[in-house]
Amino acid sequence: MKPQSSSLKASLEKAVSEAEPNLELAKEFLQGRGLLHATASRFRLGVSGSSSDYPGRLVIPSIAPEGNVVSVRYRSLDGSEPKMLGLPGQQTRLFNARAVAQAGDTICITEGEFDAMILEQCGFNAVGVTGANAWKGKKHYPRLFQGFSKIYIFGDGDTAGRQFAKDVFDTVNGGVMVRLLDGLDVNDAFLEGGADYIRKLMGLDDE
Repeated sequence: MKPQSSSLKASLEKAVSEAEPNLELAKEFLQGRGLLHATASRFRLGVSGSSSDYPGRLVIPSIAPEGNVVSVRYRSLDGSEPKMLGLPGQQTRLFNARAVAQAGDTICITEGEFDAMILEQCGFNAVGVTGANAWKGKKHYPRLFQGFSKIYIFGDGDTAGRQFAKDVFDTVNGGVMVRLLDGLDVNDAFLEGGADYIRKLMGLDDE
């Protein structure tokens, strides 16, 4: 990807640092998703203020392994559409790419930021692909996962999600597809049965 300019890096950091103190405004929303305050803080979530181009939205930064913010997405808290907004001209980035550097020989790949954060909260290293159609082919993303012996792949329980899981499975080595029930995503599965249910879906309940 094209290197980011210093001004863009500064503006992304500013957007995140200004939103972080407002995290409490999203307390009810995050509790509804089962996301702990400690998890939200670790991922530097916040709520955008009135001076933002997208006021009153949950700010979800994507943080590089080096610790700098490389992209920001804005999630509505009141159900208004569109639910997710990105900055104009912003390149699609892998959410929580630092997990690639932090993981051992096992990692999880899932759709979206919340599913990745939930898996991390459950004790797994996980990255989120921001959309069922956002897996970057046979070149860029697959290369990041060449050093892993086992890659758990979570696609949402719908047609697009299953196609996403297949696309990932077909381009990585060591892939294990984790099947979710119809209509469910990782976050839904966690709310239904907690971390133990996630482990069961992964075939790890006896370990």
